[in-house]
Amino acid sequence: MARILCQFYNPATPNSVFHRSRQTGISLIELLVACLIIAVLVQLAIPGFQTLSVWSIRNATARLLIADLNWSRTEALANSTRLYLCPGQNSDRCKTSTDWSQGWTVFSDQNHNRQLEPSEILLLRTLPLNTSISVHFRKTGYLFYKNDGSAWPNGTFRICTADPKVPPLLVIVYRTGRARTSSGTRSKCIAQPI
Repeated sequence: MARILCQFYNPATPNSVFHRSRQTGISLIELLVACLIIAVLVQLAIPGFQTLSVWSIRNATARLLIADLNWSRTEALANSTRLYLCPGQNSDRCKTSTDWSQGWTVFSDQNHNRQLEPSEILLLRTLPLNTSISVHFRKTGYLFYKNDGSAWPNGTFRICTADPKVPPLLVIVYRTGRARTSSGTRSKCIAQPI
């Protein structure tokens, strides 16, 4: 036991605990250089992550729109009724606008007047979309599914972003009622006021 204590306090012993022959840490300069390299890499990666986030929001909007279109078509077929999709949150009367960025509503229109009457049912109301996304349809006012599942008018929804690096995404609605996406590499987005 005394020999072990002597090893701790005797600087002449070759295996002293306090006098190691190898360095086991890093210097302050090495730490600062590593932090600088990490900071530069993060600054280079941030724009890529922002663009990736915009792509993700655009794709999620397209998936939501297609899901609502398919659901509306299925409901029109199942209940043998006419369902209207109108832009915006006010479903009392379909707007005369091509802008669907404020969301959309789906209701059963029994008397075919494109208005939600007290005797008719509001089936779905989608909240306004992300402010960096705009959705426009080719025809103003509405889209409806007949009781046989066909759509009128057929056309294209254009989903655009505020980022010019992200191309628009198109949601195409056929007269048969089927909807699909297409990349809008040749199409251009409508300039939106910021």
